[in-house]
Amino acid sequence: MKIIMKPIMLFLCAALLQACSVEKIISSDDMPSTENGTFTENGRFFVAGGSFIYEVKSAGGEAYRHEILVSGDISGEPCIFSGMTSTGNTIYATCTIFVPTDENILGLRPTTASLYRIDLDNGYIDTVLLPYLDDNFAANGMAV
Repeated sequence: MKIIMKPIMLFLCAALLQACSVEKIISSDDMPSTENGTFTENGRFFVAGGSFIYEVKSAGGEAYRHEILVSGDISGEPCIFSGMTSTGNTIYATCTIFVPTDENILGLRPTTASLYRIDLDNGYIDTVLLPYLDDNFAANGMAV
């Protein structure tokens, strides 16, 4: 019975996925490399992409716009935001500088990373330089 049910269930799941529609509300040209998003306690929505954290806002009706909240850098060098989360109205995000390498599966080696804390209630932003990173480290997800 299990042998027959598995293919039927896979077929039904595939059919249901075909019925889903994905709508792009903001072009990837405007917000490249977006990966992580978080809602704050007061309902604001933020997305990390490349060296930026964006706030996505309603522009009326079904239209949306975005504004750059933070441009990531470590000692003046651009870094890439990856892991991001929020608690209350404070956002936490890691921003990492990578260099190309053939030494690991990622093809990238982290050299430096900072933890960003962004307090949205008072506009305060601070960073903490993280200690030594393992060659295979890539923060891609956070929780508080």
